[in-house]
Amino acid sequence: MSRIQEEEAQDVLLLVRELTSGLRCRHKTAYLYGIWKKELLENNTTLAAAIYSYLSAESPPEATRRVPFNFNALSNNQCIERFRF
Repeated sequence: MSRIQEEEAQDVLLLVRELTSGLRCRHKTAYLYGIWKKELLENNTTLAAAIYSYLSAESPPEATRRVPFNFNALSNNQCIERFRF
């Protein structure tokens, strides 16, 4: 990446940090999409392009795997043996 591209990327990151300060991480992307849509409707292409460049470079969220959790102190086999489920 050239020096100019790195400076532009830093400017975009600073803009996004300023726009999303005080938001929780899970609300950040949705809030940025809302601002991006609003700026497109108002024909503010510079700000819309900066936000879009950040959103398009962001990796998609990964699905978290849920692990079955046993709240009992006994194992499943012990529960079956003792309580005959």
